[in-house]
Amino acid sequence: MDPDEAFRCMLQYYNDRQWVEAIEQAESLLAWLRCNGFAPRVAVSMPDGSLKVSHGAEWFNRAVAEATARMVLQSASQHCQAEPQ
Repeated sequence: MDPDEAFRCMLQYYNDRQWVEAIEQAESLLAWLRCNGFAPRVAVSMPDGSLKVSHGAEWFNRAVAEATARMVLQSASQHCQAEPQ
């Protein structure tokens, strides 16, 4: 697995409202991290570009990736339940 690509795809699918695909990527990334796979490299920034935080530490990348994947999983799941089939 390429966790950088999984993280990027997860966010792109979520942004594009492709809920099922976002859920699949979030679940895959969380499973990877639970098996002690290395975390994706993440950067956190404000929408206006005023602040950007990038940290090389594994603990930072893992914490941000896990929290983001859980949020995507929860939110996308709610959207799937709310939308008619």
